Amino acid sequence: MGIGSISLPRLTTFIRLIEQPGIGERQNEFGFSADIRVWCLAIQRFRLLQELNGFNRGSNVWQRPASYAEILRKVGEFVPPELPPAFVTDTFMVPFANDDGTGLTEVRVHCETLPYDVSGPYPLIQESYAPSVEFVTLPIEGTSLYWDAGQVTPIKDDERPGFLTRTGTWTVIYHHLGAQDLKHLSDIGAWDLIGTVNDDERYSPRFQRTFEVETLLLEGLTLTAETDSIGGEKHQMTLTIAERRNTWNKFIRGGQTLPQPMYDSSGAVFKPYNPTPWGKLIPNPPV
Repeated sequence: MGIGSISLPRLTTFIRLIEQPGIGERQNEFGFSADIRVWCLAIQRFRLLQELNGFNRGSNVWQRPASYAEILRKVGEFVPPELPPAFVTDTFMVPFANDDGTGLTEVRVHCETLPYDVSGPYPLIQESYAPSVEFVTLPIEGTSLYWDAGQVTPIKDDERPGFLTRTGTWTVIYHHLGAQDLKHLSDIGAWDLIGTVNDDERYSPRFQRTFEVETLLLEGLTLTAETDSIGGEKHQMTLTIAERRNTWNKFIRGGQTLPQPMYDSSGAVFKPYNPTPWGKLIPNPPV
């Protein structure tokens, strides 16, 4: 598990459907969206909006938005098994007056598919990964390479061969972080982790990929303050991580094509990039 925690929505407010579902449903190559109109008692309208939009319920527990399927179940409508996982992203209120004098409010709800998974087991993580390669030139010293099989014409310094090593940039965005998450970032000294490498395996929930020890370098951490649906504090965190398949603490040696470790005067492995515990900054592989 990573930082953050998600709880299921609690649609406890009584609502009644105004029009049949399906009228405001749209689907294309980018996803699915739906608009639905419901009635609720005016005195319960803000509680309903909180339940629909989601909010921070505690120090690090975020009640996620209601899904379109959950709203349909609440009003007793059939939910097709192939219905895409769309969630509430916007609500709009229109006041009405009931015949018995009781105030009613029409709530117009917009749902759509999201760029991150809100069903768990991981926190709300949005990821992107950009693979690339880095051109590395072989050192000439210790390299016995020639332009002929008879080993008469050695290569010159400006003729050194090169090769490509695999690298990549992994961007991880955490949504809806609470106060307890910020405390954890402070406890592990998150800002001081920039420039360090992972000392244990880490895992990408989206791409289902495990990154080996010392292959990830934390390049940047951006924390953005936001406000949730009830005016409470929440935060978004963006991590920029550079991957090097052959690890960050191995280097090209003359006469070799694969990176090798270096050693200092005490015989210890030389590691200019400090392997450091990252706490719950990035998920560990599932057990």
